[in-house]
Amino acid sequence: MISQLSEKYALMILECEAGEEKEFVIGRVIETTTTAMQVRYFSGVATWSRATVKLNFTDITSCQVGTNYINVYQRYFARKGVTR
Repeated sequence: MISQLSEKYALMILECEAGEEKEFVIGRVIETTTTAMQVRYFSGVATWSRATVKLNFTDITSCQVGTNYINVYQRYFARKGVTR
């Protein structure tokens, strides 16, 4: 499901509360496998990370797309011409 959503939505929020480390990631899905995904994320001030983070599907407890919060960033990146 997340792979299909990532094809339609450029940005998504993923929360991992089930794993050892709690994660809140907002960004783009770069790659998916059968068990995990690589996500390039950005900070609250819209600065992209150089690295990606690996999230195991079994640890993901929430996936959000198309929310008002995400749409603010989407419009910001579109205005800046950023397509990362």
